[in-house]
Amino acid sequence: MYDWQDKSEWKDVWLLTPGQISLLTSMTDKGRFGFSVQLKFMKVYGKFPGSVEDISSDVIEYFSQQLGVPDNIFSLYEPTDRQGQRHRQAICRLLGYRPSSDTELRKLFN
Repeated sequence: MYDWQDKSEWKDVWLLTPGQISLLTSMTDKGRFGFSVQLKFMKVYGKFPGSVEDISSDVIEYFSQQLGVPDNIFSLYEPTDRQGQRHRQAICRLLGYRPSSDTELRKLFN
């Protein structure tokens, strides 16, 4: 899918856009870090990370640089706790994800 050896492509994939950064203004450092990682992870892999261990240390360091916060802040964030779940719901709304209807599921599996 991605050539992670090519650092220019790698950095482009994980770079926060000005629009994405504007979503983070009212959040704590931990919340900004966690929301950013979950948002980009979902865009790259089409799913949310199961835990902080699913994120490479290079990616964590890159987000730390972009957000101007220490990288150890991310170790305090848990993607599946209440804050992480709220972030996931907001990201799904932002990206236009919604549960499939019964009709859509029937069409898919028929």
